[in-house]
Amino acid sequence: MADGIYTALSGAVAQQTAMDVISNNLANVSTSGYKGDQVVFKEVLATVNPDATNVHSEVAELRHDFSQGQLHYTKNPLDAALMGPGFFVVDTPQGEKLSRQGSFRMRGDGMLQTVDGHLVMGQKGAIRLEPGAKVRMDSYGALFQTPQSQGSQVGTGGETLVDRLRVVDVAKPEGLRREGHGLWDPGDNELLPVATAVEPLALEQANVNPIKAMTQLIAVQRAYEQYNRTIEQIRSLEQKATGQLG
Repeated sequence: MADGIYTALSGAVAQQTAMDVISNNLANVSTSGYKGDQVVFKEVLATVNPDATNVHSEVAELRHDFSQGQLHYTKNPLDAALMGPGFFVVDTPQGEKLSRQGSFRMRGDGMLQTVDGHLVMGQKGAIRLEPGAKVRMDSYGALFQTPQSQGSQVGTGGETLVDRLRVVDVAKPEGLRREGHGLWDPGDNELLPVATAVEPLALEQANVNPIKAMTQLIAVQRAYEQYNRTIEQIRSLEQKATGQLG
């Protein structure tokens, strides 16, 4: 019965991993720029007994889904959504990281930052605006400002170009490491410039379908419970067999 226990236990562990992943996806449905994860299973032939023909499921890999999320339009002139592949570049204490979250804010000293306080990088380095200035962003990610002292309205000629958001892509997205708070570590990937359009006044929503995810979670929970029932049944049979032998 060892083969049966091993098969059921392996299946239960795989389903537990899937539950954790799907639950995390659901928890981030409202997180802008969030990219869902997908568990890929593989069928493994039991090897405890060379003559065994039963198979069990194991987690082969965890894949990141980088498909485009829908847009949510806001009134914040510093909000930005990427319309295609690529990432914003932000500066953290651990170095440059990548992000799809375009909910930016102006710090008191004019530095452009993320909601977590990381500096947003432009083509010339960390982007700095004039505190209190009116800001406009175009579809190329260029940031223009009109200082309040000029008394001019945005788009009337009194504005100046400050910088352009640094948007990059990587050759091997599977090499990216999720670090939480919407950040990705590029790992060994080279950061490649990419001409992805930027949608101002908008945020990219999570690319997780909550209804589909809930359906998957229910199916995985049922499979997990079935594996556990199988384990208990096998253990019960083993106890009976041991009692009869005794």
